[in-house]
Amino acid sequence: MFRERLLAIQKFIVRSDLAIFSTTISTIHNSNLLITFTPFLII
Repeated sequence: MFRERLLAIQKFIVRSDLAIFSTTISTIHNSNLLITFTPFLII
């Protein structure tokens, strides 16, 4: 029971992290800063 709840919380955290990540990526892309950040992403 406790483990299931913990897994659900972890899934929720991962999902919200992915949402924040995708929002950040789209914001960077929209402001045309992607070219500036691309070398850092490759490294």
